[in-house]
Amino acid sequence: SGKSGGAITLPDDRCLLGVDVGKFEQITLGMWVKPYEQDQAETSLFSCFDWNEGALHWLLLEDGLRLNVCINGNEPGEAPSEAGLTPNAWNHIALTYDSAKRTARVFINGRPDRSVKYREAIGLELFDFCVGGWNIDPRTFRGLIDEVRIYNRALMPSEVARWARGEAPQNGLELWW
Repeated sequence: SGKSGGAITLPDDRCLLGVDVGKFEQITLGMWVKPYEQDQAETSLFSCFDWNEGALHWLLLEDGLRLNVCINGNEPGEAPSEAGLTPNAWNHIALTYDSAKRTARVFINGRPDRSVKYREAIGLELFDFCVGGWNIDPRTFRGLIDEVRIYNRALMPSEVARWARGEAPQNGLELWW
């Protein structure tokens, strides 16, 4: 069972395929995850098939179950979270990105964890992506995923906090499953 209804669990070499959502100057991506023991150095929570400029990969590092944000064509190339996720428990994770401000923010359970300032103002391109795995590599997330949401704006910290308490905002909701 999921955080709020049914959750997905993925076989060893599969991911939940997304659709072409488009290019975003602002975006929020978030979901509920219940991580089990990870058997690889990094597993994928969200990855774009093509590693073109503006492609996003959001990884879970085995080392402390920390999140790692990767945006192709921008520096820093990787931005790991400070805190890790709680294993075998539901964790709410969210990533906001604002191209004009060149800033990404990672939230864990409604609390800000890491803010990253990028060198370039690059829009994120979410064309052909998958949730829970890497498109050509079996770095499948081990655990449950529920309530994946993509917003066409960078949510405010107070909105992310309410979302983690079960009050997901509707304004700007682009995709949800």
